[in-house]
Amino acid sequence: MRRSKRLRIAPDRLFSYTGVMLLTAVLVNWGTGFTNFAHSLTLPSMEVDLEISHTKAGFVITLMAMVRMGSTFISGTLAPRYGSRFIIGVGALGAGGAMILLGFAQTYPLVLLSAALMGLGSGTSLTPMMGLLSRWFQTGDRGLAAGLAATGGSFAFIFAGVVVPWLVGRNADDGWRHAWFLFGVLAIGIGSAALLLVRERPAS
Repeated sequence: MRRSKRLRIAPDRLFSYTGVMLLTAVLVNWGTGFTNFAHSLTLPSMEVDLEISHTKAGFVITLMAMVRMGSTFISGTLAPRYGSRFIIGVGALGAGGAMILLGFAQTYPLVLLSAALMGLGSGTSLTPMMGLLSRWFQTGDRGLAAGLAATGGSFAFIFAGVVVPWLVGRNADDGWRHAWFLFGVLAIGIGSAALLLVRERPAS
């Protein structure tokens, strides 16, 4: 009589270092998710403040997405050479720094530079983080683990959807800048945590 398969992502595993890795992956998805979901909320205020057109504003998102897509190929090459922990941490730190830079931006070229750096940092950190989970979970559990990790992006969407309107409502001129300052600080904190917590592979 065949035994039924038991779900291995159980409390005893989640309270081990495997759980720490999964939580770190959720946080990395959260911190990098602001690059995808916060732009659409802050662009209307940015257009007014920086006096840019809808076309230029749209190109900001396009540039960020293009660089992010390209950086996924770069990170796949760099991670085996320099270690996933280093690439994940530095990528998240870079994305956070770019968010803060965007908050300080006074010109359109600086906005574009910030968007490009955000795309580079987020793509560089997210790809090896998701790939690293395959070493920590058995084959049948990897899809579930990846799905749980991806919920971090949903948290970013919800968090930005609550925070940005509140900050813009309190300060119509600089609320969008304060939002990016906050997102940047969170991403930098997550990048620092990744440098401390991420491990390349389980001990056994």
